[in-house]
Amino acid sequence: KMVHMETVKGPSQAEADRQAELLKSKVNIIRPFQQQIALVAPPVLFQTRQMPTDCTSAVTAPFFEAQYKLLLAAHCATVSCQLELNDVMQCKGSEQPKEFFGLELQQLGLESGFADFLYTISDSPVLVRSGKTLRTAEFLDSSTTEATVIAVFHMPNEGLTSVLELRGVFEGADLETSMDLTHLDYMSRERRPVFF
Repeated sequence: KMVHMETVKGPSQAEADRQAELLKSKVNIIRPFQQQIALVAPPVLFQTRQMPTDCTSAVTAPFFEAQYKLLLAAHCATVSCQLELNDVMQCKGSEQPKEFFGLELQQLGLESGFADFLYTISDSPVLVRSGKTLRTAEFLDSSTTEATVIAVFHMPNEGLTSVLELRGVFEGADLETSMDLTHLDYMSRERRPVFF
């Protein structure tokens, strides 16, 4: 049985409230958080992206060229810069790359993209893959069209598995975010006492 929730309710009592109760009571016992919950697997970061292409629009090309000249004048006047216009400013194309960040294109549902464990990207400033040193801060960039973090949790006392998806859709300078929490109830409440 699948249950879709728009909002997530937290524990029945917040930690600060439990601490306040302790200070008021004569007996110094704090009830532990009642729900047991476990992360089933490391969270995954999945992104879709488009290949960069030259900006050839009659409207944007002159603007990008002017910005590029300002960048060279401001940052390359005292230091030798070997930057080309396409190194700095690119537009999104219509094709999807077959490989990115040492990862091959994968399928997730109906989407094709690149998946990695979230902690691989978030916990280290660099990765070395196929002999290349990659800065993890560049995993999400101007060619990213959508990024999703997927985490699966399980509550054995409730017989409930929950899938959390945090999604960001990148459209130019705009970022639209959404959250989806799906609860999968795998065992009827009447049968749970037999197993736990």
